[in-house]
Amino acid sequence: MALDPQGRVARVRLPNAAHVWAPDGQGGLWWTVPSQSKPVSDVAVHLRGGSATVVRDPQPASTTGGGESGAAAGDRLVTATGTTYTLYGPAQQVMRLQLDGKLRDDGLVQLSSGELATVIEERLLIVQRDGSTTTLLGGATSGWPISATGVPASQWTTDGQWFTGPDGKLWGYDGSHVVRVDAPGKVTVIAGPAQGVPQAADEVTVIGSNLYFELGTDVVRLEPTR
Repeated sequence: MALDPQGRVARVRLPNAAHVWAPDGQGGLWWTVPSQSKPVSDVAVHLRGGSATVVRDPQPASTTGGGESGAAAGDRLVTATGTTYTLYGPAQQVMRLQLDGKLRDDGLVQLSSGELATVIEERLLIVQRDGSTTTLLGGATSGWPISATGVPASQWTTDGQWFTGPDGKLWGYDGSHVVRVDAPGKVTVIAGPAQGVPQAADEVTVIGSNLYFELGTDVVRLEPTR
């Protein structure tokens, strides 16, 4: 979902050749496609407000194994193929990081600060642009949901959805509650069922200050409390 040129929430149809895609949290959408040049490289496209910006990766596309993931925040996009992470930034910047460990499906978050968050081997990590990492929570193969209180952070499961919240910080949705990760081992519960958070939604999309929860063909909007 994204905003159309008239500022209305709409579903955007992506090119068939798109490798990865991710909403930018502001109503725009990123995706990557292979270039037409030889050797083939990746081209990142940022669509917002009806106009598109293209960022070309100067290096040939990766041929290493592993699935692809993508995440975005504003004018930043990160893609992951195997253990290689490609960061697309403002002013046509493109850089790469190498991170050991298997990235979980949908376990990649691009933060507005330029940092990344990843779920690798049951741990939620914050990743600096120099590749250094800090464990935020998790580690147990099974445990308590992130909204649970009174348990060690190592026992929180990393199951759920992780994304950049409306404030640009790392947020999570465990199928019941929405939380914000403030520091290693510290989370704040933003909202739960009493505030209208849907249960077991399929997807969460941030557009501006609102959260959109997809449940099958239905979409539920959660507005901030003023």
